[in-house]
Amino acid sequence: VDIPVIKCPNLKEKTAEPSRLTARVSWDTPEGKDTADGILTDVILKGKPPGPFPEGLHKMSYTVYDRAGNKGSCRFSVRVRVRRCSPMTPPDNGFMKCDSDGNNYGATCEFKCTGGYELQGSAARVCQYGLTWSGTETNCTAMNINVGVRTASGLLDQFYEKRRLLIISAPTAANHYYRFQMTDLQVRERGMEG
Repeated sequence: VDIPVIKCPNLKEKTAEPSRLTARVSWDTPEGKDTADGILTDVILKGKPPGPFPEGLHKMSYTVYDRAGNKGSCRFSVRVRVRRCSPMTPPDNGFMKCDSDGNNYGATCEFKCTGGYELQGSAARVCQYGLTWSGTETNCTAMNINVGVRTASGLLDQFYEKRRLLIISAPTAANHYYRFQMTDLQVRERGMEG
């Protein structure tokens, strides 16, 4: 009795796409061969079909049948890896918000400081393909506020300097935190004028 023969795809490993925890895996459905009359009835996949695969090892098999009911099968597997940077922690007197899974390739972490502290270093850092974080270490240092101000103009000068520091520490105008800070500052500024 001759059984049909089928050869599975040779897939080994895929890396997740930037900012994702999945990798797109595709292959062509293998064709079986029947040595008896050359006619096959079914090619059946057991396991996940082509598409996005989550992190981990995925095992699949194909089974092919001929008209006599004989079957042949093959197995293959794909390992999906997610590249990850070492986890970061929020700075003292500040907090951190990360997108995606927090430390996977392409993830962005944004930093903010609590009241009375100003940001030193990078306001946002991205996990790079080489598994390092972009930018420089982020710290929150106490604001240096001059309590000996005796005039309104001296107080305004200090306010505008703190505003300037806040603006240069924000990443871009496209960032919704930045827009919030600017709106908040404008409201405070109008409150000081009126």
